[in-house]
Amino acid sequence: MLNIFSYTSYSRFLFDYYTEKKRGNPKFSYERLSRKAGFKSRSNLIEISKGKKKLTYTKIFDVARALKLESKESEYFDALVHFNNATKVKEREIHLAKMGAMAGKAPGRILEESKYGYFSEWFHPVIRELVCIPKFDGNITKLAKSLRPPITTKQAKKSLELLLNLKLLVKTPQGGYSQADGSIQTEDELSSYIVLKYQKENLQLAEQALEGTDPSIRDISTLTVGISLSCYHTLKKDIQAFRRHLARVVDKDTGQDIVYQLNLQFFPVSETPKGDK
Repeated sequence: MLNIFSYTSYSRFLFDYYTEKKRGNPKFSYERLSRKAGFKSRSNLIEISKGKKKLTYTKIFDVARALKLESKESEYFDALVHFNNATKVKEREIHLAKMGAMAGKAPGRILEESKYGYFSEWFHPVIRELVCIPKFDGNITKLAKSLRPPITTKQAKKSLELLLNLKLLVKTPQGGYSQADGSIQTEDELSSYIVLKYQKENLQLAEQALEGTDPSIRDISTLTVGISLSCYHTLKKDIQAFRRHLARVVDKDTGQDIVYQLNLQFFPVSETPKGDK
């Protein structure tokens, strides 16, 4: 029996529901389920369960009824669809909180806390870099104050504990820290939410740096251009290549003594011509 309260993707839940029903009854079909949910074509539900199409809000409770979900399960399914379909961070946070309340878990637990935690605060990646700089002397209070903007000693301690628990940092025999090769991977639905939230925080940091950081130690520039769609794809590849080039340069760098944040934004500020995808 599937536990809907353990799901963070409604398409994954629908796919697993169908798979389980089909395993128990070979005659069970998308056509039967689609008919119960009021869809004219079974292809709609197939595409939704494969994540190729979104479930519309008007069909949420029709699908919930076809799945024979109980009252609380239907409410969770409703919040789940809104969480997955929402495009704004604040909207997703609201629906995530509803999911947490119904599942009896904190939002971080729903998102697999170990994965959610790393991107939950902008300073975790910064701490990971700072404690590995040779001049770090182990003073957590001084570490907290060295960030821009500063954080509290308590926040710095918790951040360090998180990084060690995730194995993104390891203690060295000399009492310092070094970076491990641990990676953070999430489902697409979670990744889009977590990374969007993280990127939004970094854009806010960039805004603060615009006014609060001396121009001699920062580079913030703007370029507005008119281009074709084919040129866009070329430039996008160039930006990705540039980012990889920077990573290679950084890998060869020695004697690090400061942490920098690089944000690259390339987005339209006019409408896409009709007919273009």
